[in-house]
Amino acid sequence: MKYGEHRSNGRENYFAPFAGGDPINAHATAHWLAQPTSWQPGKRRRWLNADVSSLWWFAEFEGWAPRVRASERFDWGDQSFLNLRLDQLMGQFHAALPFDEPERRWLVSTYVGLEPEFGAKELVTEIRGQSAEIMAAGLRRVVEGRDLMRRWWAWRRDVDEFEGSGAALSAAGTLMDMNVLLEDGGYDAELPPSA
Repeated sequence: MKYGEHRSNGRENYFAPFAGGDPINAHATAHWLAQPTSWQPGKRRRWLNADVSSLWWFAEFEGWAPRVRASERFDWGDQSFLNLRLDQLMGQFHAALPFDEPERRWLVSTYVGLEPEFGAKELVTEIRGQSAEIMAAGLRRVVEGRDLMRRWWAWRRDVDEFEGSGAALSAAGTLMDMNVLLEDGGYDAELPPSA
């Protein structure tokens, strides 16, 4: 298969293949983010398989997503239009996450750095024990893995500071929109005409 000739579900894909031709799977990340969680106030807060899996898929998705761009077989204007739409969806997804950008980058790089040594469940424990100094909004501050893992858990359940936000489901919905764009070649607007 040549660059730009990837097909998905029998329709031509707008985006070039990567990683040996496998398209990014935004659908799996969305699936795990949207998994129902059970917890009642007053009960012990514990991580479920869906929490661990959603974090794993999130880190995997974040590792590949920046590399995806429109196929070069489109003219420059079409490529720009498609890449802009992809960037908009990534921005929406990131805005819904329970981390700011420096925290997100730190978490993903820490996760990727630890992943070969630990299984998915052990990674959560390892990340909880990590911390680093980061720069955010022009200020140096310490980011604690324990706090990010607490926020991930609360965000998925729409509790604590995330109560009523629906942000995890919003993030999952944005990923589903991205999945349509990337895998099905679908689009929510007509492509601009080629020059």
